[in-house]
Amino acid sequence: MGRQETGHLRWERRQNGHELLVISDMARFEAAFKTRQAADLAAGEGDTRTRWFIGQNFAARIFATDSDERDMLSLGTLGLNCAPHYVAPPQSTTQPAIVEGCILTNYVDA
Repeated sequence: MGRQETGHLRWERRQNGHELLVISDMARFEAAFKTRQAADLAAGEGDTRTRWFIGQNFAARIFATDSDERDMLSLGTLGLNCAPHYVAPPQSTTQPAIVEGCILTNYVDA
């Protein structure tokens, strides 16, 4: 497992590719994620699916199956999505994230 600390984040990466960030400034994390997602989408390399799961002071990215991602939701996290014009399906729950243009949702894209 690798560990890196960068100011407001403590980043850990495990061999299976999952990532866990312990975050002291969630607004800064969301803003950085929004910027990166927008750049990736503009370059044609982006992913509009929800892949980061947010807790009170952490974010986890799961590289696994959809059922593993749904398990993250059952633990009380919500998925972060900042893709422009992203709308979760009507049956899902959403709430505004800290950063304008981002939402938190209990929907996992297949």
